[in-house]
Amino acid sequence: MVCLQVRFTGKIETMNIRYHSGFDLLQRRGLKPDARLQRTTGEQGQQATDTGRSVLCAHCTFPITTRDQRRTMQGMHEHTFANPHGIIYRIGCFRNAPGCSVLSEEYKEFSWFDGFVWSHAACFACGTHLGWKYDRPGECFFGLVLDRLVEKEEH
Repeated sequence: MVCLQVRFTGKIETMNIRYHSGFDLLQRRGLKPDARLQRTTGEQGQQATDTGRSVLCAHCTFPITTRDQRRTMQGMHEHTFANPHGIIYRIGCFRNAPGCSVLSEEYKEFSWFDGFVWSHAACFACGTHLGWKYDRPGECFFGLVLDRLVEKEEH
């Protein structure tokens, strides 16, 4: 349980919300989230060994994207947002996520990125909600929930 204080029209409200990280599911499946994937800044000049490594759905291990698809938005790869219901998401921005299915129509309300509309995105294989696809004329990207992804270990 996380306690979150939010300011609405000058008044501070305290909300208790449930935040599920997905780490329990990973541990039950014997997988470990990659701390570098979760805490990356998306800066240029990353090591060549990081490019092309598969990023998988943590629920079913279906390939979603690769590390070399990371991108920055508003100066960062990683962002933390709360939706209108108070649920907190830590997302990473990716240029493309071919392992995602876009599940909904586009919405412009409550977009976390100015000028972009968004749609729900889920794992193509198991249907787990992984994040959102953001679109505006001439540009699109995926904002994926980092706690719902795992990086494939190189052997």
